Amino acid sequence: MSTESTPRLVSVMPGQLVDVDALLTQRQTWDLPMEAGAEWRQVNDASIDEYLAHHGADQYPDSVKDQMVLFSGFIAKHLIAMNGRTVLDVGCGVGMQYPLYVRDIAASISYVGLDPIKINLERDYAFVCGRLEDLVSHGLSRPVDIAVFATSLDHFENVKTALALSGKLVGGGRILLWVGLHDSAAVSSIVGAKVFARLCQLAKSPILRLLGLLAYTMLQAPKLFFKLHKREAILARGGRLDKFHFHYFVRETFLQILAQNGKVEEFVLLPGSNSCFVAFSPKC
Repeated sequence: MSTESTPRLVSVMPGQLVDVDALLTQRQTWDLPMEAGAEWRQVNDASIDEYLAHHGADQYPDSVKDQMVLFSGFIAKHLIAMNGRTVLDVGCGVGMQYPLYVRDIAASISYVGLDPIKINLERDYAFVCGRLEDLVSHGLSRPVDIAVFATSLDHFENVKTALALSGKLVGGGRILLWVGLHDSAAVSSIVGAKVFARLCQLAKSPILRLLGLLAYTMLQAPKLFFKLHKREAILARGGRLDKFHFHYFVRETFLQILAQNGKVEEFVLLPGSNSCFVAFSPKC
């Protein structure tokens, strides 16, 4: 079939249904018309440089790459459990290649990326350029098996709406979430893991390690506790920790949101990090 008859870039008309199979078989990009508020555009624009630095060049810390490998297995596990194949990645970023967390399983799944940032429109995978709200408004020719939010749920102004809209796209399927938690215990566990690892690398004897830990406790721990207290105060009054996100989840309230909007099938807290993986069945 000629390139002219099957264009890679498709400008979607108002009310036009998004053809999932055409997207997948021809690895097309479908560009949706978008209407977004000023606050959403402000946060979105502030995130572009960060996206280009990380998503575009795969420039992630080794610890994050390790978490991506684990999330890849999490996706595969739930696809197998559901006998599914089609994945919609909500907030897939701006990279032209498959995201690292699906790259190793890309040959075994049918992957569609969704992101509103109009950069690298023609990609190595099926891609919809638009917001989740826009995609639901147009509709899919058939449901996907799983919708994935890989650290993207906190970029949505209304989390409950995002979960409900995704539920319309998965039908009876599941939503898989990779979320960063901002509980002080979760955030401090990252520092604790790094401190103990560093002490074990630098010192071999138990006495030297204890002395190193004592020095850290005296010199650095107070700074950490004051920073955590400041974060807690900001979160308590509904403030923002940065300019890139709308939400900063803590475990208790995050699980409450999920319970109000469906059923948590699996919850995994990654040791030594503030990340968690969640398999979630939305309300029908």
